Order: sequence, then C-alpha cells, then structure tokens
Amino acid sequence: MRHAEPHNPQQVVYGDLPGFPLSERGQAQAREVGQFLSNTQIDLIISSPLERTHQTADIITGLHPNRPPVVTNRDIRDINFGIYQGQLKIAEKDRDRGRYWQEQLDEANGFTSPLKVRDRMVAAFESAIKQHPDKSILFVSHAGVMAFLFESMQGRDLSPDSIRQVPYGIGLASVWRVQLEPSMIIEKIFTPSS
Repeated sequence: MRHAEPHNPQQVVYGDLPGFPLSERGQAQAREVGQFLSNTQIDLIISSPLERTHQTADIITGLHPNRPPVVTNRDIRDINFGIYQGQLKIAEKDRDRGRYWQEQLDEANGFTSPLKVRDRMVAAFESAIKQHPDKSILFVSHAGVMAFLFESMQGRDLSPDSIRQVPYGIGLASVWRVQLEPSMIIEKIFTPSS
C-alpha cells in the first residue's frame, strides 16, 4: 500500500526527506485502511523508514486484531529527488516530467537512478517473500517505487509514465493485492473515502 497523506502545505516534492508526518486527513485515511484490513490476514508489516509510512503502518497495526509487527526496510523508501527535494513544487515537477526523468537517469543533481530504485524495491520484495513464504505481508511504501515494482513484475521497461503511476493510479493510502501464484494479479482493492 501507499502511505496516507502527509502534511505538506507548501506542496513541495519531498522524496526521501525526513519529516512530512501524516496530516489529520492522512491519519483518518490510515484509520480507514486499518478498519478495512482488520478482517484480513496480516502476519507482518514492512514499512519504509520515512515517518509518513511508519505512522500509516502503526495506525494499521493498532487497529488489527493480530497486532502484526512492523519492521523497517530502507530499500522500500521513496525516490531521492536530489537538490529539488523540499524546493520544487509538485505541480512544476509534473509539468516538466521529461526533464526530471532524464536527470534521474543521469543521476544528475543528486537524483537516484530509477533503475537503481526499481532494483532495490524488487530485491526487497523478493527477499521478504523468500524469508516469509507462507505469510501475508503488508508493505507500506511510496507511489513511485510501487509503480516501478509493478512495472518490473510485468516485464515492462521504466519510463516517465512509470513514475506517474500510470496505469495504476496509486493514490494516497490505496491498498493493493499482489498475488504471484497460480497467476500474477496486481489489483487495487481499497481506496479510502477521506
């Protein structure tokens, strides 16, 4: 799942910057997800180390009857947007996506390559599945890295559209089911109303 809404009144690109805790709306979204998942088997929650993901995971585990443990995995953290983190407005990034995509590929201005981000997300996912083969795991991560994982699982190359979460629509606090066998399924199963 993607984390719930962070407090970001300036609407800046935050990437993997620390801070950006959940807003009041984000807390309500996380509670809504927790209620939705309360009847779902969850044995383990793996969270990005960023505050917004941990807060989302903590709210969900607090509402779940099994109280699944929350563990942190740095490899599912958000994309590093280099010198633009905390400075660039989200709307501006979206308008000039091609330029920023090329900077990411070139690892210019402190960006992390999307290929490296994809590879670390895939490795974290595969490692968790291998370590916990019979467990139901909830990952709490970020839209861009989730899109990269989904693209990789389906054998697609990354593109500027991958980071836009096309065609997935990975909205705030959206919950996704990923099934590997007997056939692969990637589907959104819940989006909070708040």
